[in-house]
Amino acid sequence: MKISIFTPTNNTSYLMDLYETIKAQDYYEWVIVPNGDNAIIPEEINNDPRTKVWPYEHEYVGALKAFACSKCEGDVLLEVDHDDLLTEDAIAETIKAFEENPEIGFAFSNTANFRNDFEATERYGDAYGWEYRDFYYKGHKLDEVVSFDSHPTAASRIWYQPNHLRAWRKTVYDKIGGHNVNMRVLDDQELLCRTYLLTDFYHIDKCLYLYRITGNNTWLKYNQEIQDNVVPIHSRHIEQMATVWCARNDLLALDFGGRFHKKHGVISVDLKDADVNTNLNEEWPFADNSVGLIIANDILEHLKDPIHAMSEAHRVLADGGLFLIQVPSTDGRGAFQDPTHISFWNENSFWYYTRSEQAKYIDNTTIRFQDVVLQTLFPSDWHKQHNISYVYVHLVAVKGTRRLSGAIGI
Repeated sequence: MKISIFTPTNNTSYLMDLYETIKAQDYYEWVIVPNGDNAIIPEEINNDPRTKVWPYEHEYVGALKAFACSKCEGDVLLEVDHDDLLTEDAIAETIKAFEENPEIGFAFSNTANFRNDFEATERYGDAYGWEYRDFYYKGHKLDEVVSFDSHPTAASRIWYQPNHLRAWRKTVYDKIGGHNVNMRVLDDQELLCRTYLLTDFYHIDKCLYLYRITGNNTWLKYNQEIQDNVVPIHSRHIEQMATVWCARNDLLALDFGGRFHKKHGVISVDLKDADVNTNLNEEWPFADNSVGLIIANDILEHLKDPIHAMSEAHRVLADGGLFLIQVPSTDGRGAFQDPTHISFWNENSFWYYTRSEQAKYIDNTTIRFQDVVLQTLFPSDWHKQHNISYVYVHLVAVKGTRRLSGAIGI
């Protein structure tokens, strides 16, 4: 199996450090894409017959990575940033993962972050599900960040998605269309969402990659743009990703009120003319832990007993199951204007199922959700004009001690 490493670079200050960690490993080619006047390739790297240099200038990192991958000829595409390092067994472990698991199209490992002097970086809060191990590199003790499982809530958000090392089977990369050339940042988040829809992710549970924090990293330069766009990208993909997750785990995917707009791979549930006809005020005809996804758009406000609705949702959802909700908020007029609405919701309404401080006031000891998205938005300009705001809520059912990435809850 042939491995192509690809590395766009606009500053080659650390490129020799990276080369020292890969030159003795078994790879087919290293495709380097210099971007700008500061990207001068060191002579030793340039003279290595496995090195392929393709100059290309572009502002957007998505375009640079797409160009780099278009020049790769290997069976597997291994992404390595120009200022990072690989462990001595990184490429061998990557080859092993793809050869032993022919069904997978994407593999990722654990990562250790470091500063230039090989000092460990600060840890993320364990309340968000992060786990660490001690990792020693050339006598330096670092923190190995254990990657999250490939649950849709992790795989759809850049903060918790598979970090480096990241490798795609080239046939899969080509099939999904590669990196989005129109993305200056968050190209990895968007690409991994599309990757998830096509193929299983494979976690190599070892530290194979060292990520250097320099102060000039792209995510620091464009941090506000990143923070503003992570949730919108997640929200565009989460429903499809959750549907795929259900299919892979033999769980039901349900769309409440779905008879008007039937979705592929999802069971519609409604009063009539649906795949399942039922009155949710009276019966939720699904077995315990049998459901992986509930889509509930414009539904909760028609259910008379909020505690019953949330209890039944929690009962039928499997551990890690997703409850995706859009409901008119009492912050606007929409909640009260419709005479068929019989319960009323806003962001704070969901605290009683996600926060222990509020849950105790309704004697809630069993309904446990983690909150991934909780925000109030206007779905369109028309809704904004008429002050009809909606609460958008993405909840994860918790049945045991499991805590998923970045989801806060009871």
